[in-house]
Amino acid sequence: KEFNAWSQNESGGPEEHIYQNKDWSDPYSLDFPDDDPLVMPTGSAFRYECSYFNDTGQTVSEGGSANDEMCMLGYGYYPAVNGTFGLDGMVICLDGQLYY
Repeated sequence: KEFNAWSQNESGGPEEHIYQNKDWSDPYSLDFPDDDPLVMPTGSAFRYECSYFNDTGQTVSEGGSANDEMCMLGYGYYPAVNGTFGLDGMVICLDGQLYY
């Protein structure tokens, strides 16, 4: 099981691998300091993927329980914009939709 994330600039240049985690029970937070932030100009994108081994013998679908697949990427940004979900600057991408 593994989670990976990449960033890509707006010009479609090469992706930069920015995160890898193989411990799903204790994922770490990736923080960029104020003096060296990750800059994502307008038009830039994140790509992420999860892989895992299903040894249950059952079909695993996306959902909100501990028995479901929950591959998602969340990030905060500055300046914070509080959207309709009131997440105080946190952004969650799920199935290609952004929630903030």
